Amino acid sequence: MIGGVIRNLANNEPVRDIDMIYTNINALELIKNKSDYTSNRLGGTKIKLKKINVDLWPLAENWATKKGLIDTKYALTKELAKGTFFNFDSLVYSINSNVLKCELYNECLKKKELDIIIHDSRYMYQNPTREANIVRAFYLQEKYDLSFSKKLIYYIQENIRYFFYTEEDVFKLFDSVLKKYPKYRNVITTTLLKKYVKSHLKP
Repeated sequence: MIGGVIRNLANNEPVRDIDMIYTNINALELIKNKSDYTSNRLGGTKIKLKKINVDLWPLAENWATKKGLIDTKYALTKELAKGTFFNFDSLVYSINSNVLKCELYNECLKKKELDIIIHDSRYMYQNPTREANIVRAFYLQEKYDLSFSKKLIYYIQENIRYFFYTEEDVFKLFDSVLKKYPKYRNVITTTLLKKYVKSHLKP
């Protein structure tokens, strides 16, 4: 299990969705045969369990794994904890080995600083969800009163500049991400998001 569900359980918050990475293809087929499922983004599988959505991701299709940015042959749980984009999301629990990795998340809370874990340029600039990463950064900053690391500020500025020149309407691009996530809209409005984007749009 990865990310939010572990954070929810640790803070006695309601669990609305679960993200899991699996290695056993046969187990997934068994689950599919007994559940209603749909395909989700980036090659995963979404299963509905009463009021909880479960997103299942094959390890082989994990973006950081495919790019060779994490080595999942050894210490799988530790490597997956390094493979999340933000330190705030670096919580991984292995059901098979009963191992929890949350050091980077704890450091984020202690320093009150949101940071990108892997500073490899391939990870930062070839990541397929850059606009979503930026909107999430603004959401986490607003909700949890987190500051941004220098690396994250640079990442946001560089990508906003890139989208400014490649997209017809950069504000519409980020607003489209905001509209996909109700929990984001409960914290940041379109107006506030536009203000954040403008503040990081450097000439």
